[in-house]
Amino acid sequence: MIFMPHTNALRSTLRRLAAAALFTAGLLAAGCIEFEQIMVIRGDGGGAITLHYTVDEQLLAAQADAQRAVEAAQTGAKVTSPLEQLNWIFNEEKARAWFSDDGIRVQRYVTGTRNGKRSVTVDCTVESFPKALATGKFGALTLVKTENGPFRLHADLPQGAPVTDPARIERLKALTKGMKLQFIVQAPGRILTAPGAETAGRTVRWTFDPAKDDSCLKNPPAIDLTYDEKP
Repeated sequence: MIFMPHTNALRSTLRRLAAAALFTAGLLAAGCIEFEQIMVIRGDGGGAITLHYTVDEQLLAAQADAQRAVEAAQTGAKVTSPLEQLNWIFNEEKARAWFSDDGIRVQRYVTGTRNGKRSVTVDCTVESFPKALATGKFGALTLVKTENGPFRLHADLPQGAPVTDPARIERLKALTKGMKLQFIVQAPGRILTAPGAETAGRTVRWTFDPAKDDSCLKNPPAIDLTYDEKP
């Protein structure tokens, strides 16, 4: 599916997007979306999460018109535009209601428009990362202590066969033009494994930027981190 999903599906997609599942979750046609999620995990299991979205309004609006025309012709049903679907994250009341939960507090919400792009930053504090991630509000993520001691942070992302057809890869590049996703974790202890991530001390960063590296289009993205309890 190359068009944006309907509202309920989009909200589910945004949860997976927070775990870098955008490429396999049906938002490939969006383009010009930048997303960054930063997780700072303390030794006691609490910490902070920051989410930052940037969306190109003009391009999304143009794609919305095309989507409505195509899907209306196919189904005869009224289709909600991508901007309307995304608007909830740019509504402070709705965003605060969505991210707030038992043990999760929205500390700061900032939104703005610059050069035709809308952006929003949401800062949250969490009392317990395992509990906060179990809500699904920050992506399809789990944090558990493994049997042999280390902690494991893992994203349960949809998997699929690698894309090998050059023509399809080029189409995916066109669809994801202007898209960039970053997932950053600061762990309380020594990093043990973080496949595909840049590591600096106790901080790891996964970057999915098809313009610079199209491997994220050829193979399903993966987020998997293990770290020691102590530095």
